[in-house]
Amino acid sequence: VAWLAAFTCIVAATVFALREGSWTQGLLVGLTLAMSLIPEEFAVVWSVMLALGSWRLARSNVLTRQPQAIEALGTTTVLCVDKTGTLTHNRMALAMLHDGSTECRVDTAGPAAGFRPLLLGALRASSAGGVEPMDQAVRTTAQAAGVGEVDPSWTPGPRRGIRDGAPYVVHWWRAPGVSARTVAVKGAAEAVLALCEAEPDRMRLLHETADRWSAVGLRVLAVAQGRAETSGDDAALPDGLRLAPLGLLGFMDPLREEVPGAIEECRRAGVRVVMITGDAALTARSIARQAGLVDGGQPQVLTGSELAVMDDEALRRCVRAVQVFARVDPTQKLRIVRALQQQGDIVAMTGDGVNDAPALKAADIGVAMGRRGTDVAREAASLVLLDDNFASLVEAVRAGRRIFTNLRKALGYLFAVHVPIVGVALIPVVMGGPVLLLPLHVVLLELLIDPACSLVFEAEPAPDDSMTVPPRRRDDALFSLASAARAFAMGALVFAGVVAVQWACRSLGATHEELRMASLGSIVLGNLLLLLWFRGAGTRVAHTNKVFHMLLIGVCVVWALLTAVPGVGTLFGLPGTFSPWALWIVLPAGWATWRLLAVSRHHGADTRHNAWTPP
Repeated sequence: VAWLAAFTCIVAATVFALREGSWTQGLLVGLTLAMSLIPEEFAVVWSVMLALGSWRLARSNVLTRQPQAIEALGTTTVLCVDKTGTLTHNRMALAMLHDGSTECRVDTAGPAAGFRPLLLGALRASSAGGVEPMDQAVRTTAQAAGVGEVDPSWTPGPRRGIRDGAPYVVHWWRAPGVSARTVAVKGAAEAVLALCEAEPDRMRLLHETADRWSAVGLRVLAVAQGRAETSGDDAALPDGLRLAPLGLLGFMDPLREEVPGAIEECRRAGVRVVMITGDAALTARSIARQAGLVDGGQPQVLTGSELAVMDDEALRRCVRAVQVFARVDPTQKLRIVRALQQQGDIVAMTGDGVNDAPALKAADIGVAMGRRGTDVAREAASLVLLDDNFASLVEAVRAGRRIFTNLRKALGYLFAVHVPIVGVALIPVVMGGPVLLLPLHVVLLELLIDPACSLVFEAEPAPDDSMTVPPRRRDDALFSLASAARAFAMGALVFAGVVAVQWACRSLGATHEELRMASLGSIVLGNLLLLLWFRGAGTRVAHTNKVFHMLLIGVCVVWALLTAVPGVGTLFGLPGTFSPWALWIVLPAGWATWRLLAVSRHHGADTRHNAWTPP
């Protein structure tokens, strides 16, 4: 294509020079044609629109680490999200206590003194001064009950965090005057209770209570205690050690208020939301119902233990029917992502831990948490949610669709607008006469085209139906052959108008300078009409593009300088005296000013309405 363009410029320059007897004029024709044919705006449009899109997303609490991920969000068919902190507030409050015989609702008065052993055991299993929300909730409730902190005479020993297959925390202690060590264990109710030994009725009641609390959306942890002479390797529990159950802790983590609406918006947009959590299946199912993950009926839940015994083929067959994955460890997230991708889905995946990095890297769009995410997770992700909010992720999907739509409009406009410029550059070669476009004219036109492509189209709002249509296909071309044909037809239509103006001016005996002014003015007018057509501009004030109207006013000001100020036009090969062509700017300039004022009044009225509060 480049060689063909170069050949065309050389042939056009040679033909014009031989016919007119001026190689200087032939060089101007060839240079103008070359500047018209080179689509240097493509790289500018792509870079500027993605950069400004990243800036807009940052204002919505989404940090873009890889700008191309914004455009890719428009193809997303599945959002895999964590529950805690993303769908919920991650504001853990200890709501219920159960010591194996009695249940207590935690209120402002604090729990009864009979729950002191349970709270002490929970404190021993918690991180001292840690920032983990559940540990903070335990400490707050213990202080309200008068328990305070762990006895300072107890010496802390080795500590073991949650591991794959062992969803509980182990903390060893040494009490004064006791040779054996005391171990405090806190974690997933079913896993901790499986390590315990007590009366059958007590164990049955604890299991039933854990299930009942989980069914109403509480996050349930069990607390147990035991003694052993020494700890196992890496602070593990010694083989054969049976613990004594101290009771259950029920934490309330409220659902974010905006989540049900955001999930409903995803459903209308054809994007499926899948919850992946380490919580119990009953808790996850309750939160899924509250969030509206399923449009009626019960959500389909698959647990980590069930997933572990599935081969990849079985997981692929069922993954599209599952809305909730519960008790999933980070390594299983990678299998879920790959299974969805093998089914043809485009997956956006959220994660916050070090072990989430492989799944974030494997997902089509990895999304890390900004507040509670690790540095490793952020490095592996394409986007970072600064507020850990699911609604911000949905806003990013909307932005991705908007940017792709506007990129497609910009490229169509860019292709179309070069057609009349190239055509006018060739008119002297084909029809004879003076050079109508000089290189300086092309530079002036570029000052209109570049901001039109990048700034005007970037400022276009999302279409009203942007989140009510299915995601576009992965192989959907940004600029297809049909789009190119449509753009060429629009450009050819504008070129036909330019030719008609030239014919009329030549019939009236216009001078060379007047012919140049006519060609430049008609190209600018056609350029603005193309801009309006590709924008698909509506009539509603709420959808007015302020950047377009400011650009229109700027074009009118420049045209007034060229045609109304004596001497300025001469510098550009145009008439140096006042021309009636200057009068046409009154209408578009007035219209653009009126629209800008209308938008300002509209926003001012909204601001006053939002600021007013009833007495």
